[in-house]
Amino acid sequence: MGWIAVKDGLPVIPEGMYGVRAIVAVFDAVFEDLHPGQGYEVYEASFYDGRFETLAGDRWFPIVDEVTHWMPLPKPPKRHT
Repeated sequence: MGWIAVKDGLPVIPEGMYGVRAIVAVFDAVFEDLHPGQGYEVYEASFYDGRFETLAGDRWFPIVDEVTHWMPLPKPPKRHT
């Protein structure tokens, strides 16, 4: 599973679901200028209604910076009993 450029496609929401979770990469040009090679921030996000949102505290907020890449979340680990 690798990064998918937003220009190549967005997550597909299965029928009957409200949205899907993903990992997103956001490029920050200012940070890149200060720290070359480290301009990306990575967030866990939800995708629905054509946009990505991230959780801050107990609320979801739209990601205002440009999301350039995304990838599906990996499958969770099996429950340890």
